Amino acid sequence: RARHGIFACEGNHDLMQNGDLFRDHMNGASLGLLTNEAASVLVHGHRVQIMGLPWGEAPMARNSAGNRRDSLHKSLVTKISAKSDPDAFRILLAHHPHVFDHAHDFPLTLSGHTHGGQLMLSQNIGGGPSLYRYWSGIYQQEGRALCVSNGVGNWFPIRVGAPAEIVHLTLRAAALKAGPTQRPSA
Repeated sequence: RARHGIFACEGNHDLMQNGDLFRDHMNGASLGLLTNEAASVLVHGHRVQIMGLPWGEAPMARNSAGNRRDSLHKSLVTKISAKSDPDAFRILLAHHPHVFDHAHDFPLTLSGHTHGGQLMLSQNIGGGPSLYRYWSGIYQQEGRALCVSNGVGNWFPIRVGAPAEIVHLTLRAAALKAGPTQRPSA
């Protein structure tokens, strides 16, 4: 019953048991599962484009060139970027937060995957920073933002210092600032 729709991207846990069945259920429930797809909505006269990445193939695989995940993320972002509407505010849904390193054309990236680090001894010591560059909260870089949700799921049923959460974001259109007045030269 969301005013502008409900949109989701797939994550690794969604696909572990039966990815095809998950996709069928999401599509059957009209929940806006975006896998290499874009949806556009009009919000108070402003176009917003929501784009969703698939989880990808073999994201944990390593090869002789190092971690394959980074090149996978780059190729997924390149592919979805071709569908960008340059006149819309673009939001990227990407389950893994490291996609942010390649999402230069997206003012906002929303992700999860990390469970907030799941086992955190302090804000900077624990599973989050030992495994991820971005593990919980808001990160800003080069005029764009990433929001990493701790989510509500678990890999195993214990969380320490990484509480489950459902994030509520309110987006507001920025007021256009007038530049300095220029007088014609005489």
